[in-house]
Amino acid sequence: FADNLIRFSFYISLISLLIWTSMQINSNFTNNLFTLSYLIPQLSSADDLGQLQSGVRHIIIFSIPEDGDVTRNSGPFYEPGRFVIFILISLGLELYIKNSINKALSFKNFILFITTLTTFSTTGYFAFVFLFLSWLLFFRRFRFINILASLLFLLIVVYSLNFDFLLPKVMNDLDSDSNY
Repeated sequence: FADNLIRFSFYISLISLLIWTSMQINSNFTNNLFTLSYLIPQLSSADDLGQLQSGVRHIIIFSIPEDGDVTRNSGPFYEPGRFVIFILISLGLELYIKNSINKALSFKNFILFITTLTTFSTTGYFAFVFLFLSWLLFFRRFRFINILASLLFLLIVVYSLNFDFLLPKVMNDLDSDSNY
């Protein structure tokens, strides 16, 4: 199961990365995808979802915001945060199952990492760093550099939470049950 999930997420990430990059380069590409989305049945009725997910059009393998803001890569999900969860589960399985530094630096993991960056998900970034540091600390031999990297991570988290926007955003997300 894990190998199939990792392979599937790699291909979905690769396709979404190519589509997202094309959308950044050429606005006509975005317009064409948006037009294409009207030819594809959308999962949006109350019977299908329980509520209408407005603001997003789908082309099965990629979601396009109706407002035209394509700065964040949401892949096949309606929200980039959901996409990064999918990517990080696969990346975690890849790191923990293979447990090899050569496998950690593979092309597949590089694509998953770059796709994580394109989601622009603050929580996704923190989760990625946590995932990678936990892999370093618990699945690699303890070395001074691992402990130093963990301390550096904690300092970055504390420093980042002092940003004017970040702590209120995190607290608002925790208080809002519409995110779950």
